[in-house]
Amino acid sequence: MAPQFSAGAAPAGLSLSRAAARMTQTLTALTLGLLMSTTAAAEPASVVDVCVPAGRVTYINLLTEAIREGASAFGLKFVYHEAFDNAARQLEQVGAPEALPTTYVVRPVDGLDPQRLVEQVRPKGSPIIIFSTAPEQKVIDSYDEAWFVGTSNAAAGRLYGKAITDYLKKHRSNYDINHSGRLEVLVLRGPRGNSNDEARYAGLKAALEHAGYDYTIVHEAYCDWLYEPAFHHVSKLLQDDRFKDADLVAAMNDEMALAVIDALEQSGRDPDLPRLPIFGADGLRDALFAIQSGELTATLMHDVATTTSMILSIAAGERDFDVLSRRAGIKVDNRRVLLPPLLVTEQNVKQILKTTHR
Repeated sequence: MAPQFSAGAAPAGLSLSRAAARMTQTLTALTLGLLMSTTAAAEPASVVDVCVPAGRVTYINLLTEAIREGASAFGLKFVYHEAFDNAARQLEQVGAPEALPTTYVVRPVDGLDPQRLVEQVRPKGSPIIIFSTAPEQKVIDSYDEAWFVGTSNAAAGRLYGKAITDYLKKHRSNYDINHSGRLEVLVLRGPRGNSNDEARYAGLKAALEHAGYDYTIVHEAYCDWLYEPAFHHVSKLLQDDRFKDADLVAAMNDEMALAVIDALEQSGRDPDLPRLPIFGADGLRDALFAIQSGELTATLMHDVATTTSMILSIAAGERDFDVLSRRAGIKVDNRRVLLPPLLVTEQNVKQILKTTHR
């Protein structure tokens, strides 16, 4: 079990990757407005307990850190638990006795039915907010203190696929870089069975098929959202001269997309070859800089600031859908706060960096 710590201490289990290392200013900017809009409580009366599978995925770490930074302003004590990808451990963590009233903010371990998490907290009457991986509505409906805050997997998948087909239509009348006669796509995926990964992958295939592209997935690898496995995998493809088959790279998150960029740079790939379109998702700071420099084609951005504000508002006791809707800027109902993803490309990246990554 990861140690508990108060606001102001660093989460012991969090391991920040290359992409996260340069996000400190972002988190400061995101939480500054949050803190200025609320009044800090002298003594926390309740707890916000963030429970994650493992502290190695950059987006989850960033959101966790933003919650930690903002908790005291909502009168909440921040607690962190890491399950080390163990479903039984995560169930124990949310089912443990409480010294103070606790709201559990949970990104379920892959493969763990979120209904089981709900059943663990129900006897205590504790609220549970599921984030990142959207459960079915019946899970939320089964308990009147169950919530979801995050992006719709289906909406993110549709936008991801549309981003790729729109790019191909706009920029490549001849998208067949390697002259094979069809579009050949290299795909880097998250963990097997992960609903976010599956939604983005389904969105990619549906969009290509709907647009009528003759395509094939020339190579597919599960790199678990992580930079290092993706970097080593792509480096091996480059060494074996198998990367030349790809016309486009669809990485299911930014860490893996950044790994592709770095592997290509270190491989000494012929600079006269056409630039390979590379797509990511999550809107990490390094990804936005990579779009600005022309290395990355596009990413989907999640609204960390609004996600944080909604989680902390609910954890602090706000239950009025109208109030939450005004704060989120979207309609909130059925205890689901579905925040739309934002597509970031070369057309809007400068403005995005100016407004959200100061």
